[in-house]
Amino acid sequence: MPTSVDVLYYACGGGLGHVTRAGAILRKLPASAHVLAFADPPWPLLREHIPVTVCRGRTPRALGAEVAAALTLTPRVLVVDAFPDGVFGELAPLLPALHCPTVLIWRHLRAPYRDAAIAAAAHFDVVLQVEDGPAPLGAVACPPVLGYDAAELLPAAEARQRLGAPATGPVILAVGSADTAWTARLFALLRKAVPRAALGAHLCAVTPGPAPLLPCLPGAEVVVGAGGYNLFHETAAVGVPAIFLPQPRRFDDQHWRTRAARTADTPETLESALAAALAAPRPPVAYHNGADMVAAAIGELLR
Repeated sequence: MPTSVDVLYYACGGGLGHVTRAGAILRKLPASAHVLAFADPPWPLLREHIPVTVCRGRTPRALGAEVAAALTLTPRVLVVDAFPDGVFGELAPLLPALHCPTVLIWRHLRAPYRDAAIAAAAHFDVVLQVEDGPAPLGAVACPPVLGYDAAELLPAAEARQRLGAPATGPVILAVGSADTAWTARLFALLRKAVPRAALGAHLCAVTPGPAPLLPCLPGAEVVVGAGGYNLFHETAAVGVPAIFLPQPRRFDDQHWRTRAARTADTPETLESALAAALAAPRPPVAYHNGADMVAAAIGELLR
């Protein structure tokens, strides 16, 4: 392990949003970096060969010891994703002793944790808001951070091939989550609903893994999944119609995020949503990746 690093990125959390943002941002920075995460390195970090420490602690004391050990790398900038005090509050006693600039990547959180997090964000030098909603005073609004730029998306034909879909006919893409029981129920529900709502459509099912989903979205006519940060903002950026089945989470507010989107909670509403989504117009792909703006802001602190 090196003795120093330009950017130490705290990406601990239960979903893929934290590590996806870390990989998306750090790949655009010409700087040395190290990531703290809760899971083995997924594709956005492996792709960029960014070193990762997988933290095993699940208490403030245990995780705090792991973070303190990582801080011996003496980073020039500390970036914290979503949780200003850390997942278990373990960052609160460590931050005052730091002598480097601190950056908070702010995305929407559930109340009442959100109110405490807004107060804790006051201890950061820079707060970059990568999702709409209530935010700390002085936060700089940025577009959503995505793992790929628009120019890196696959052509529709190649994307369909990657998804295992035939060359013709509508593709309904079902996206599972780390919750295997929920994913099994989703796939079973769609196997019944798709033939009734979308005659001739092909159902493709994918689960989180080392392969990225975003580049393949041009190959789908409709995407169905939970309302996490990645899937919600990726489908919106690409313009593919989506149906969300928001799930309860401790910190992530999926019901808030999908409040204005097409959602379903019963077989009947899913069937009608599928029919409506297939008939929806699809705009051309054109989005600006918030990772550029975030990386530029961190880069300014490294000068």
